[in-house]
Amino acid sequence: MNGVAPAEYRRLAGVHEVGPYDTVYVAAREEDAAVSCAGRLLWERGRGLRALIVTVFDAADGPSLDADHLALGLPGPGDRDAQYEPWRPSTVGPEDLRSIARATALLEEVLRRAKPRHLYLPLGVGGLWDRGIAHEAALATVHPAEGRDVFLYEERPEALVSGSVRIRLGEMGARLPPAASRVVGEGGLTRFLLRSHSVPRLRGGVKGIGRRLRYTRLAAQRWLGARAWRPQKALGPRLQPVVHVADPSRVEATRGLVRAMAARFGSKRGERVLKFATDQARRLGGRGHVERYWLLLPSREDETRAALPPAWTSPVR
Repeated sequence: MNGVAPAEYRRLAGVHEVGPYDTVYVAAREEDAAVSCAGRLLWERGRGLRALIVTVFDAADGPSLDADHLALGLPGPGDRDAQYEPWRPSTVGPEDLRSIARATALLEEVLRRAKPRHLYLPLGVGGLWDRGIAHEAALATVHPAEGRDVFLYEERPEALVSGSVRIRLGEMGARLPPAASRVVGEGGLTRFLLRSHSVPRLRGGVKGIGRRLRYTRLAAQRWLGARAWRPQKALGPRLQPVVHVADPSRVEATRGLVRAMAARFGSKRGERVLKFATDQARRLGGRGHVERYWLLLPSREDETRAALPPAWTSPVR
């Protein structure tokens, strides 16, 4: 899809096979990295950088990306609960804490071996429970002394819903520079709820009247809960938006990668995701294919990186 033969990519059998990489992407599932970071992945490939995708819950024989891939293969929350709903709010239980601890230990070893200059971690958009576990485990690997650039990426398609990123940043209590505070105005409640139901989901679909009503209620509570967030007065991690605009010569390859991954979850989902992504590009002031990342800035107290919030939990009880 980007002119590089798939044979050049390796599917690592385990952490012991990890060697040096320039960049490491951590994701709950493989589609999160492919659909959310396709532009950045192909841009790095074009610069000759070696990228590794580490997925927490995928099986080792899953589909491959435009990068080397290591699937940790941990059991997901749905494997432990027959009544599990991917977006269902819950407190962090003992099994979840064990999953976070296990994933953190494996990711620590991956980063020790890879020694990447750039690290991309999930922001946790959309309230999906497996993303929350991956988000928390990934953040626990960030150590100030390592000096690498740490980016939080917006998981798509959910991040393409106006207001969803604002909600997540508000839940984290993120502190933003003045120029980035425009994110506060992204999406009113009505628009957020309508687009939440219309965005083409790759997992965690909302089917049936009862589930739709429950999801709408929980989504509205999350939106309302983030209204009090004041990004210039917040005490959480300091973040700086970084907008990546795909080079015109790579737009079609980037959109092709997104379309191919999304289409694995339904023949029409690829095109629908691209339609939402085009709208998002316009809102971010760009054309073609645009992605937004959040760079973790040094804290104000010293020149190390900002302390990240403790254990991720859903804001709704």
